[in-house]
Amino acid sequence: AVTATGRITVNCTNSDPVSIALDGGTSGDISSRTLTHSSVAASFTYQLYSNPGRTTVWGDGVTGSAYSTTGPSQSLTVYGETTGTPQAAGSYTDQVQVTVTY
Repeated sequence: AVTATGRITVNCTNSDPVSIALDGGTSGDISSRTLTHSSVAASFTYQLYSNPGRTTVWGDGVTGSAYSTTGPSQSLTVYGETTGTPQAAGSYTDQVQVTVTY
C-alpha cells in the first residue's frame, strides 16, 4: 500500500458547526474509490480517511463518516492509501467532490 496526504481548507465567518463530506469520486462508490490511468484502460482502488491511523473512511455520512468540526476556519488533512494494485505503470487520477454543510 502507498500512502499520501492532502489538505482541505474551510474558511467560515463564525464558529458554527460544519460538516465536510467526500463523495465516491469518478467511480461514485465511497467504499471502492478508483484511480484511473491517464492513457490506457487500467485502474485500481484507493481509500480516503479522516484520521492518521487510516481507520475512519471519509465519506458522506451514509457510507463512511462525514467530518464534523466548528468554524471559523479549519485546515484538515485527508489521508489516502492505495487498496489495490496498479494494472499498468503510469499516471492515475480521480476527482472527489467536497461538500461543506453549515
